[in-house]
Amino acid sequence: RWNIHTMPPRDNSTFGVFGYFWPTYAFDVFPGGFAVERWLPRGHSHSDLIFEYFFADDAEGIEDIVKFSEEVADEDARMCEHVQRNLDAGHYDTGFYSPKWEYPLQVFHGLVREAVGPID
Repeated sequence: RWNIHTMPPRDNSTFGVFGYFWPTYAFDVFPGGFAVERWLPRGHSHSDLIFEYFFADDAEGIEDIVKFSEEVADEDARMCEHVQRNLDAGHYDTGFYSPKWEYPLQVFHGLVREAVGPID
């Protein structure tokens, strides 16, 4: 099971391809290389994220790519921690997915439902 998300370039940005493989692997393709991501669940409220980067010998901007990747991962972690605090506090209510921005999240939740089965 997998999901692929492509991002065409805008202005001075770079084309990107992002893939997710159920349940805990992902990859990011960027000019001059790619990264593999692994999430290692450590309990109901903690996971470790491991990045491995692979670059062509002539790749440029490696430091910028790694820095950007780490910044996005840090932002995502803070967002997940905030959501988890709200879940733990009982402040969650169901809602609709944004078809433009949250399709990968919808796919992921569908895979979880399929793996776990009905919840009463």
